[in-house]
Amino acid sequence: VAVNITGVLNILEACKDFLMKPRILLVGSADQYAPSEMPLSETSTLGSSSPYGISKQAHESLARMYHAKYDMPIYCVRVFNYTGVGQNEKFVIPQMAKQAAELEKAKKDGTIYVGNIHISRDFLDVRDLVKAYRLVIESANSEEIYNIGYGISYPIDGLLNYIIGLCTDIKVEVKVDDNLLRPTDNKYVCCDRSKITKKLGWNPEYNIYNTIKDI
Repeated sequence: VAVNITGVLNILEACKDFLMKPRILLVGSADQYAPSEMPLSETSTLGSSSPYGISKQAHESLARMYHAKYDMPIYCVRVFNYTGVGQNEKFVIPQMAKQAAELEKAKKDGTIYVGNIHISRDFLDVRDLVKAYRLVIESANSEEIYNIGYGISYPIDGLLNYIIGLCTDIKVEVKVDDNLLRPTDNKYVCCDRSKITKKLGWNPEYNIYNTIKDI
């Protein structure tokens, strides 16, 4: 809340009196949506059940207010899961990949510890994500809101099996670590990216399996 609401408010206040209006990109989240029919489009019902999602919806509301009041070019996007080389290992794919890589490097059998892997998420490569960001912030209409996601929801357990399959000559056991479990997890999340594809011509170039190999 301190970063996503107060922090955004500070940035907007600092920029509103500039003679040259800087373009501002505010990155929202799929967590802004209420659980509903998938895939989620920009017209799907909003209504997050998490403080994170609520804070992202609040900063989007601030953007609309500052745009209307001060004619500021503020662009808003709602981003689904993404990953890539260098992502912090607290995120699910780098977390699983690091454990597998350590076993592979040691050339010994071992265990990979996971949270809830019986869910599906829409993963995008960060290299595709930043291209989408640039297309959005260089577009003419800052009032448009775009979902950014790959458009396919991948089961986490399937991605884990793929990671394990990249290991050679070792046996890997999978165990659940209760510390990695969340109180609530939507079972299935998928992005409808048709709007950004149609209006800005954006299409992802990397699939999740190539991304995992790079990680």
